[in-house]
Amino acid sequence: MGGVKQVNAGWFNAFRPWTLHGAVVPVLLGGALGALCRVHGNAAVMAAMGGHFPLGILCVNMAGSFVMGLLMGLLARMGQACPAAPWLNAFLGTGFLGGFTTFSSFALDTVKLWQGGHM
Repeated sequence: MGGVKQVNAGWFNAFRPWTLHGAVVPVLLGGALGALCRVHGNAAVMAAMGGHFPLGILCVNMAGSFVMGLLMGLLARMGQACPAAPWLNAFLGTGFLGGFTTFSSFALDTVKLWQGGHM
């Protein structure tokens, strides 16, 4: 019997968080947590380094992009072996890391830098 073994995924099979409607909650929760971490990470870097250049957002974006690459590689390797992989992608990838890394914050800091005459 060379069939695929079914994994009892418990609530993953019942709730189906990886469907369009089921992914809303993990993306919302992850996005909220990621945005809070972005704000605090930016503030910590700027407090430590000082200056006018938006180094905090640059560091946050670089770290988040690196972690996103690791996460996507891990989820690709896990594939069908992990029934929670779609939920993890929605929560961590789209939600948390999407809220953590954002180009709009970097653009806003750049505009503030220009308006303050520091460019």
